[in-house]
Amino acid sequence: MRNISRDLKEFLMQQGASVVGFADLNELPLSDRYGYRYGVSFGIALNPEKVRVIYPGPSIEYYNEYIGISDRLIRLAELGADFLRSKGIDALPLTKSNVVKDDSVFRSKLPFKTIATRAGLGWIGKCAFLVTEQFGPALRLGVILTNAQLDVGKPVNSSRCGKCEECKKMCPAGGVSGIDWKVGIDRDELLNAKACKAKVVERGERLGLTEGTCGLCIWACPWTQRYLRKIKGLT
Repeated sequence: MRNISRDLKEFLMQQGASVVGFADLNELPLSDRYGYRYGVSFGIALNPEKVRVIYPGPSIEYYNEYIGISDRLIRLAELGADFLRSKGIDALPLTKSNVVKDDSVFRSKLPFKTIATRAGLGWIGKCAFLVTEQFGPALRLGVILTNAQLDVGKPVNSSRCGKCEECKKMCPAGGVSGIDWKVGIDRDELLNAKACKAKVVERGERLGLTEGTCGLCIWACPWTQRYLRKIKGLT
């Protein structure tokens, strides 16, 4: 159904998505993918001016960007699902109201970045964020699940971080192990999520906030810095 793939991608991009990809989820457990076969992964890039002020932080400008994009992603997921349903295709927008997760260990049943790697959008960095060539990890993700037969991307199965450890050096929580990601590796081998969250809360207390107030690993990534240079018209 190439026309559905093309039309859905065009629709999401017109509505504000920065990237869109499609994933075949058949290799994942049926219960983890909520019974659906395909995933639509889309993302919105962070405003480069808001990324630049992450360091040294914490930054209220970055926080407002973080929250604003969260709201936009929810809206995009709902719009995309409605678009598919208007074509007679079942679809489930993965939003806060229907994502199954365990907040005690900061895990969801179906991580959005897993869909993104299966869709070929990027790889998982050493800080456990999705890294893309175009934006680095300066991108937030959304997902729609569907049984529409989509024109899927080529899955990414290994890291492109190489010897780089800039996120590890920058992490104020010391939570990044520096291990390269590959398919099947557990997130906890890459990142101490509890230490990361505790530091986010600690830094956010300066602003009276408890989320979205760090982002130093995002800022430090060379792929992010390349994105920022491109926006400024530099090579």
